Amino acid sequence: MISNNEPHVDFRNFNVTIPDVETTYWCTRFELPSEIVKKPHHIIRFDGIVSPQSEGVVHHMELFHCNVPPEKEVPKFNGPCTTEQKPMGLTECRRVIGAWALGAANFIYPKEAGGTIGGRAQSRYVVLEVHFNNPDLKSNIIDQSGIRIYYTPQRRKYDAAIMEVGLEYNSKNSIPPHLAAFRLSGYCLGPCTNVGLPETGITVFASQLHTHSTGVQVFTRIIRTDGKIEILNIDRHYSPHFQEIRILQKPIQIYRNDTILHTCIYNTLRRDDMTFGGYSIHDEMCVNYMHYYPKAELELCKTSVNDASLNEFFLAIHKVDYALTDTTHKTVEENYESIRWTPLTSAILQTFYEEAPIHLSCNGSNGNYLPGGNWDIYSAQEPLQRDVVLPSRCHQ
Repeated sequence: MISNNEPHVDFRNFNVTIPDVETTYWCTRFELPSEIVKKPHHIIRFDGIVSPQSEGVVHHMELFHCNVPPEKEVPKFNGPCTTEQKPMGLTECRRVIGAWALGAANFIYPKEAGGTIGGRAQSRYVVLEVHFNNPDLKSNIIDQSGIRIYYTPQRRKYDAAIMEVGLEYNSKNSIPPHLAAFRLSGYCLGPCTNVGLPETGITVFASQLHTHSTGVQVFTRIIRTDGKIEILNIDRHYSPHFQEIRILQKPIQIYRNDTILHTCIYNTLRRDDMTFGGYSIHDEMCVNYMHYYPKAELELCKTSVNDASLNEFFLAIHKVDYALTDTTHKTVEENYESIRWTPLTSAILQTFYEEAPIHLSCNGSNGNYLPGGNWDIYSAQEPLQRDVVLPSRCHQ
């Protein structure tokens, strides 16, 4: 246990008036305390703090460290993350060092590892990002939510980090209406783990699964180079209102050239329109925040279907079902909305997603692609064993 009296620091919104719009991502730049800047520390626990008046509106929060040279200034900012006034310098603040989502409890690192923070060789800047979900368009809510980190100068054996795997947040990853179980997968392929992981691999000790409101099952599998499949985390009865950071019963090793396959299954029976991938609560996500050690170059490994292949799909569905798709004048969203979604067209899209070429974001913590690959030349690799077979003891 880590006592509440251990050294800690809060990164919280300061009297932010939550906008009376449905979806807002709010970003605030902070500086680390001087004692943390002076020497490297380990984060040993982090808590999500939600203002009582903001409960039910704060959907999730992330605290990012800025991966920039220590002498570089990161401009002050306190406002919507998507505004045009957001400084360009904040785009390099993408290394997750703390996170909270609905249903999550306080997170305590295992005794052998801690999250890295501080030291004169590192930037002193962090950015808090808070997702406000305000479907009732409530006004005059003053928010002080944020993340508290507990830290120690007594560094542990391993530097831990958080890796994000799954699907990119864009409308190419979308789900037809009136379906009980539509499947989307993100593929962190071997060429990316080969350049992004250390020679000895990494040890994953905790995992946080994340979708929005139509996710009903989520699971992550590791496909070894010999074809064997190992389950990293699975939730057969997933609820977006209970997104705990789950300590794995047995830590999982991931090595170079392994594939990390993250899958989400969605239920859209109550929806009449296409559900797009994106940031709004009515959009969908498919992510696993994996907590691991030792810290690697790879920060984010996500995919979406290749642009050219998606255009070919829209042209094909026009011929097959006379859909009014138009890859020249319509957006991706407009093309999806031009399709008559039936069991047949939905099944065609399902097959397309599982076979089409993909775009792979294989990124470091500065937000840039890792060197060593053309990340647009790969194809989806859904294994023949589509279902997750649990050990026999789970059925007892």
